[in-house]
Amino acid sequence: MPNITETAPKPVLRRLLPPLAAIVAILVGGAGALLWQLQRHRLDDTVSAEK
Repeated sequence: MPNITETAPKPVLRRLLPPLAAIVAILVGGAGALLWQLQRHRLDDTVSAEK
């Protein structure tokens, strides 16, 4: 008879992995977009100050 504690977590992990991976991807993408926007504004300010 298989041990229930060994077989139960695997389906739960398989169901949780795609949403967790999507959340991580969204967070990484959002952080990257925020950094890109901040850098763009900083460059705009630098160019404006040099004029």
